[in-house]
Amino acid sequence: MSEHETRRVEPHGFRQLDPLPSDSALSEFYESRYYDLLRQGGRAPEIRRLMTPGPVRDTELEWLGATLHRDIADYVRECSIPSG
Repeated sequence: MSEHETRRVEPHGFRQLDPLPSDSALSEFYESRYYDLLRQGGRAPEIRRLMTPGPVRDTELEWLGATLHRDIADYVRECSIPSG
């Protein structure tokens, strides 16, 4: 997917590949490279920690549930409930 660049998506500042890869290109990437990169430590160490059973994984899941996941849920609720 080296022919793709990233661009900032407003209003929240997320990054997105541009142009978006086809479904088949994404499938090929995830099936052939992504999980190998995770296992080798080449990408997303936080995901690798979640893939390895044990106390580090348990702590990571507890932290995610107590912070990040709650923050996301709160934000979604805030954006979806009409004020009034």
